Amino acid sequence: FRGSVVMNLSPAVAEELRLDAFEEGVVVADIEPGSTANRVGLQKGDIILVINGRNIGSTRELEQVSDSDPGVWRLEIKRGERVIRFALRG
Repeated sequence: FRGSVVMNLSPAVAEELRLDAFEEGVVVADIEPGSTANRVGLQKGDIILVINGRNIGSTRELEQVSDSDPGVWRLEIKRGERVIRFALRG
């Protein structure tokens, strides 16, 4: 998402961001203030799990999904112990 830096979640990245080392997915490593990612509410440390029904296990999968224009983006992210689901217009 525009204005975010995302990384594949590895044990080293999990340690750096103080996340559970057993998590899987793509983690938001940084957010640019005032960016689209910031305005939609993504936060550093969020783990992107699902976009439009597709499990996101790597940055490559995220790029593939992001190349489409579905009109509405349905996201599922993990923030701490909570799973948050929300939709955004494209």
